[in-house]
Amino acid sequence: MRKIILAIMLCLLLSVPAWAESQEESSIPTLQPETPTNITVSGITDATATVTWLPVATATQYSVYVNGEQYTASSSPAATLTGLRPFMVHDIYVVAHNSSGYSGQSSIVTFNTLPPAPSAPRGIKVSEVKKDNVKLSWVPNQPEEYIFFYRLYVDGRAVADVEPQEGIQAADLVNLSPGRHAVAVSALNENNESPLSTVLEFTCSEITAPAGFTMTNHSADQIWIQWEPVKNATTYSVFVDGNLIIDTAKTKFEINKLQENTVYTLSVCANLADGNKSLEANLMAKTLPAPVPLTLDSIKEDIFAEVQNIMPNIKILFVVICTFAITALLKLSFVRRVRW
Repeated sequence: MRKIILAIMLCLLLSVPAWAESQEESSIPTLQPETPTNITVSGITDATATVTWLPVATATQYSVYVNGEQYTASSSPAATLTGLRPFMVHDIYVVAHNSSGYSGQSSIVTFNTLPPAPSAPRGIKVSEVKKDNVKLSWVPNQPEEYIFFYRLYVDGRAVADVEPQEGIQAADLVNLSPGRHAVAVSALNENNESPLSTVLEFTCSEITAPAGFTMTNHSADQIWIQWEPVKNATTYSVFVDGNLIIDTAKTKFEINKLQENTVYTLSVCANLADGNKSLEANLMAKTLPAPVPLTLDSIKEDIFAEVQNIMPNIKILFVVICTFAITALLKLSFVRRVRW
């Protein structure tokens, strides 16, 4: 029994230094973490970004601040930011902390989120199709998509980039070969290129101008024109001195509100259903002088002018009549003398 008690006492004596040592270690306070460094932003999209930094030895947690407000927390030296506003400037910094407190804030890093991915352009139209060129138009994308430019595709191949314009977007495709073509448009911004718009097809060919283009009548302020129909034409464009006056489905037209005694260049072309246009038929036409209004004075002036014009003829006629009268009288007098 005595031996057992001695053995227990010996074990207790041997364990005292280890217990004292652990008590000494647990009494050492934890220091506040150092400031995080090497803040890096990557994987930026229109609404997300990934932030990384070098780990801090004594940190147990990290807080990420965006534009001055705590945005998210992480137990590792990385965080993914979600729900960011697109195409905006964002300032971020990181703070480390543990049970003893917080570190100072890291240096501020600034980055821009991307604009939202663009949508496909819509409302694409083809017009003024000619033998080697065509006009293309479409509705602009929404302003919040921040489009840098639009890309034009002909027959599946990108041929031009066009900067955005005010209002309806438009571009001319030139140097096209005769035949059938397919066109489409995409929109590009800093984020990506949109899907293609609806693909439209058209045919480049030279269509002769409307035949028989003539002036049928005119006045001081009007000119009447007509022409022969063109096969497959849906409308006809009428121009005066190069300015479009009307698109009409008829093959004749009355041009009004013209200036008197003036020469005009008139043109007409046929518009086909596929957007193709014919060559222009042209002619020169002149309006009549304005008519002089009838008044009593103008009538007197006209009569006087006419009298002055025919006065020599009246004198000659008077001489002739007098001559005939004198001759007749002489002849009658001679006959009477013979009878007597």
